[in-house]
Amino acid sequence: ARATLADIMISLIEKRGNELRAGTASENQDLFSVLLTFTDKRGNSLADKEILENFSMLFHGSYDSTNSPLTMLIKFLAFHPESYEKVAQEQFGILSTKMEGEEIAWKDLKKMKYSWQVVQETLRMFPPIFGTFRKAITDIHYNGYTIPKGWKLLWTTYSTHTKEEYFDEADQFKPSRFEEEGKNVTPYTYLPFGGGMR
Repeated sequence: ARATLADIMISLIEKRGNELRAGTASENQDLFSVLLTFTDKRGNSLADKEILENFSMLFHGSYDSTNSPLTMLIKFLAFHPESYEKVAQEQFGILSTKMEGEEIAWKDLKKMKYSWQVVQETLRMFPPIFGTFRKAITDIHYNGYTIPKGWKLLWTTYSTHTKEEYFDEADQFKPSRFEEEGKNVTPYTYLPFGGGMR
């Protein structure tokens, strides 16, 4: 299966490369074009193998992290009709400004304020990642314990997202907690995809 996917991706890389050279595709059209036209500080571009590996990682990594939250989002909207109505009104309002067949643009996404609050609250309650490891860059003394420099620590997203000290009524679905982007959320407490240096 991996070889078949690689063959498909290589043919797509060649096709998009030809489109970019012919001017029928733009450098910032999508992530595919961005990877194909990327150059580092020395002017080196990515090899086809590197592009293939990046796309393979994104393709496989995005399946569960998209599928699971969407399922929970639909569940929350089904159990919270008032939220469903607000999302529907917002979406139909945006749709009413579109011509038939016209695609959604970035400016339309910026208008989806309540929809985004619902997404953020869904990701808070059911984060797509369990947690992540971080390496101690110095000795850490915490609660009578010492974590030596170089040791790896595991923190869990879910335990942070459900702490009452960070999120009032943490067990309740409350999209309004994200009304003012970042204002009501303490830094590094809302981390559905992790945070900090990679």
